[in-house]
Amino acid sequence: MSSLENKCQNLLMSINSGDIDRYKRLRTSIVADISDNDFMVSDYEDNLAVGKSLVIILYDMPHSGIIYKRIVLIALHSLLKIIISDKNDSNPQTAIASALLLILFSENQDFVGGEYIASKVGTTDAAAHQFIGMTCVFYWKYKFNTSKPSLLYRTEQRLQKAINTSTIDTPDISTRKKVVDFEYDNFNSMLHDLPLDVELKFPGVPFFDPEIVYPQIQSLFKSEPIYFKKADFISHANTTMNTEGNNKNRTITNAAPNKTESSSGCLGFIIFFMVTSLIMAYSM
Repeated sequence: MSSLENKCQNLLMSINSGDIDRYKRLRTSIVADISDNDFMVSDYEDNLAVGKSLVIILYDMPHSGIIYKRIVLIALHSLLKIIISDKNDSNPQTAIASALLLILFSENQDFVGGEYIASKVGTTDAAAHQFIGMTCVFYWKYKFNTSKPSLLYRTEQRLQKAINTSTIDTPDISTRKKVVDFEYDNFNSMLHDLPLDVELKFPGVPFFDPEIVYPQIQSLFKSEPIYFKKADFISHANTTMNTEGNNKNRTITNAAPNKTESSSGCLGFIIFFMVTSLIMAYSM
């Protein structure tokens, strides 16, 4: 098991035990590992622990900057690895991974759809179609999975918000199967591209020096971890981990949005009007 996996498992345990100081140390260490330019996207033994931890950590960060985007893509890779091998939803982990993917897509719509997917398909219109299709698959794989996993209170809140703000239809099973079959090909393509894209398009910090980088990483986080607010512990008290040049001094604080990101705000508007037409196209 890799060092990152071990840290992610320990981070989840720190939430369950209420150890906020340990959580803060681990989230800094995890983001530091991912920020290192030498970090490589891997196939982990425990993809769920990695994906789950990164989705939690992302909630403590401003939703911008290269490092944030790098973490989003690594979380996507880990969670897609879970569902890609379970098309028939026979594994309870698939329901959790699907819920987390729905959260990731919803909370990072402009980056995932308007920037990352759009860079692959060429147009905002095509990106919106693919974004919608993938979002539908995540929702259906969660909704129709026979396993109903317990989620942390805050994760459940984020999931419900994602569902409420996503205009997702539930067509007949035949139409759903067509969409799932089509999007699984896209998932395979995404999994193939993600490791190289993380390395080349979203580079980490070169000449990594922990004494310089760690304080900068700590400054990225909100002062109070959201998952340690009182309400979270009421709901998940009985929840276990398994149910949920000289560039040395380069700053890693939030980068200004690039042109692609700033121009992709229209994606949500396009998506709103495309859901019904997309489902109808598969129904014909």
